[in-house]
Amino acid sequence: MHCINTKIANCFFLVIFLLLNFGLWAQDTATINEFNIDAKLVTRAELRYGGFKPDNEEDKTKIAHFVTGQYRLNIGYKRASWLELRLSPQYSGIWGSPSSNLNLVEGWALLRSKYGIFTKIGRQGLEYDDERILGFDDWSMTAPTHDVLKFGYEGHGHKVHVLLAYNQDAKNTSTGGNYYSGGIQPYKTMQTLWYHYTTPKSIFGISLLAMNIGMQGVTYNNKQKNMYQQVLGTYMTLNPKYFLLEGAFYYQMGKEEHGIPLDAFMVSGKLHF
Repeated sequence: MHCINTKIANCFFLVIFLLLNFGLWAQDTATINEFNIDAKLVTRAELRYGGFKPDNEEDKTKIAHFVTGQYRLNIGYKRASWLELRLSPQYSGIWGSPSSNLNLVEGWALLRSKYGIFTKIGRQGLEYDDERILGFDDWSMTAPTHDVLKFGYEGHGHKVHVLLAYNQDAKNTSTGGNYYSGGIQPYKTMQTLWYHYTTPKSIFGISLLAMNIGMQGVTYNNKQKNMYQQVLGTYMTLNPKYFLLEGAFYYQMGKEEHGIPLDAFMVSGKLHF
């Protein structure tokens, strides 16, 4: 494991070196090329008493206290308005622990046409509306993102995004099969359609969301079955001069991974002055 992490770290440093040299070369065409590097360093001390575990009399003395660290390097490149690239390697772990988590939080490419059509592919954070359904959970020290293909249209007040994802266990590439045991995201497949409308002069905005999520079901009689759940909803904003009103409604249906039916809804509202 240590050798693998060392090789990954060496690759990251090589990429950084090449991009730095490219950034120096690109200074003569600054109006076309943009290159940037920034870092995020987060250290957090925690004291857990009953967290992730039901509290009972026998565990009164089992209080966990530790320090976690998250150190991320963001490398970005942009050429005019049609191409963007981003790499974000990250180390996270517990202070003093020999085990660590060295991974790629983001690694994506974005192509955009002058007609508003775009395609973005790779590992990326997804942030939509109030982030109740899809949000970039950066409070988590591992900052889980999505391996996804995103494409759509943005222009004249309209935004249409389509998200497609298919997750797989790495061992299946050599042993065969398609059983997914979970990774950076718990779902096996995901298809999402998101629409948003607003204009700079309008005080009203609305979003519509339709999502289909495939979860790896339990194996029964040596047969694997996927379970599917759907989320439908809307998010609206009203933003006059002196306040902001937000409202959301989401409905969930289908079946969870053990085949238990889902039938739930959520309604929320916020008023900002």
